[in-house]
Amino acid sequence: MKIKSIEAFLAIVQNGSIRAAARHLNLSQPAVSKALKALEEEVGAPLLMRGSKGIELTTFGQAFLIRATIISQESTKIIEEIQQMRGEINGSVSMLLSPTAAIQLAPAAIKQFRQAHPKVKIKIVEGLQASALAKLRMSEIDFAITATSKSTSLSNKEFEFHPLREIPMAIIGRKNHPLKDKTSLHDLLEADWLQITSGDQHSPLINEFYKSQDIIPPVFSMECHSFTSSLAIIENSDMLGMLPEVLIDNSFYSERFEKFNLVEGNAVNKLQLIYRRDTPLTPIAQKLVNYFLRRYAL
Repeated sequence: MKIKSIEAFLAIVQNGSIRAAARHLNLSQPAVSKALKALEEEVGAPLLMRGSKGIELTTFGQAFLIRATIISQESTKIIEEIQQMRGEINGSVSMLLSPTAAIQLAPAAIKQFRQAHPKVKIKIVEGLQASALAKLRMSEIDFAITATSKSTSLSNKEFEFHPLREIPMAIIGRKNHPLKDKTSLHDLLEADWLQITSGDQHSPLINEFYKSQDIIPPVFSMECHSFTSSLAIIENSDMLGMLPEVLIDNSFYSERFEKFNLVEGNAVNKLQLIYRRDTPLTPIAQKLVNYFLRRYAL
């Protein structure tokens, strides 16, 4: 199976047509069509079909797309890894950062890394646990720094975990929130709650914090996968949420939000650096991982 045929297939899927794929790859349309036909003959099944909205994946194509994406990502990494082994410090590193990691950990580590390796391209994706694991499995990122919940079962055989700094979290509401003078978790049970969700389950951190105090967790009326949207919703409603305390202590945010000072103290977000065990990091990705570990590993 030729890499060029796989790249042609991916280009068609990503661009929506053979014509657009040909432009993207700087090839003729017949060349792209030929590559697709050869690929379908090799796998013994149709991968694409013409639908009402243009080119669509068949059932076989949907399955093939997952593997083809991984192959494409890994083929790029192979070339970069060999170049880096030969002493060419360039290439790229892709990582997923949770909002907490992006605020607290990334700036200093990345600044130090870029001073030593200015030619390396860095790609950062923001997300939480569920999207981190999905992207690692698809080889879309080299590593992730995000919180992992006690209630989530993660395989040590599949992933390598390195505990990093623990981040105190704060329950917040809008400025002059009607409950701003409340000082206990018990007083906030009836509040309207928003959860910045990890994607695979509801409110793990807040649930665990309440349970650690032997209090039944609150009911969440909204979940949000966007950090920016969560801030906007909390600022413009009576909803409560949980965010890194250091963020809310910043003057830009402290003027817009109330932080609840509770007798129970703060929940702690336990960040971990995660990467796949079965896929070695490229030398340059390992260097960036080492920068994070040296600064923040517990």
